[in-house]
Amino acid sequence: MVRRQKTDAHDAVHLLELLLTDRFPRVWIPSPMDRDVRQLLVHRQKLVWMRTAVKNQLHAPAMNQGVCRRKKLWTVKGRAELEGLSIGPWASHRRRELLEMFERLEASIVELDRGVQKQATTRAETILLMTHPGIGPVVALAFVLTIGPVERFPRSKQLVSYLGLNPREYSSGGHQRLGRISKQGNKMVRYLLVEAGQTAARFDPELRRDHQRLKFRRTASVAKVAIARSLGTRLARLGIDVLVVDDWTHAPLAESERRDFLEVSEDRYQLRSTILTSQVPLARWHEQIGDPTLADTILDRLVHNAYRIEMRGESMSKKGGGKEA
Repeated sequence: MVRRQKTDAHDAVHLLELLLTDRFPRVWIPSPMDRDVRQLLVHRQKLVWMRTAVKNQLHAPAMNQGVCRRKKLWTVKGRAELEGLSIGPWASHRRRELLEMFERLEASIVELDRGVQKQATTRAETILLMTHPGIGPVVALAFVLTIGPVERFPRSKQLVSYLGLNPREYSSGGHQRLGRISKQGNKMVRYLLVEAGQTAARFDPELRRDHQRLKFRRTASVAKVAIARSLGTRLARLGIDVLVVDDWTHAPLAESERRDFLEVSEDRYQLRSTILTSQVPLARWHEQIGDPTLADTILDRLVHNAYRIEMRGESMSKKGGGKEA
């Protein structure tokens, strides 16, 4: 039975139980300076949304006169055409005030963009994120200030859930039913990731391939969300430690080693970088791991989206083996 009552007494008992069993979730609190920089990003994004609303209102009288220029409406030639439309007195009054509002918003956004650029270039984390195609100072700074220490999210699923990009689930009776994304968490960062994902998909071959495949099989909206989810895990993975496993599968794995490595691979999949070096061919890894079920799961995590480099020639250790120290 699910308890439907929510009272202070029930909440207090639940909190006490979490504290006694050491299950109370840790809460990350950004520094006062980071919270202040967040206000810069929030204010800028609110103005951008307001500017978009003003643009849409200015498009309306132009389209009513048969003028459909889309982005070209905001060029010098397009502005002149918009201001030269012959419309009624009140419509002209509305157009004039909207254009004034647009110019004020544009000037404010340019000033805020300079502040964002200054903040982004003083942080090592944002500079690293901006090396990814399609990521600019706004997205990088918003991601860093919202996510905080990436170590808070041991698995990529937790990060995606925090961003609200995971699907809602209504499963029962052995049937899995996935719905729309949860939209929990920070709305601004989720919006920025979706926008940045469309830009990144034009420059990154892997993201472009995934976007085209999902757009063809499903819908454009599903493809946008999926690319935003992949982009979020990529950005979190950029600044994370690298695990190097030398002489992988040089000997058959024991049961405990298989279980441990499965847990490690699950935690690092799509979130942290792992480098494996091995003298055993990839075709024999399954045999060296041992358990067929665990081997399938481990290799799926290791081989999927991996870059494979094969080196040929005589071993350097053999060349130096006969030399005296």
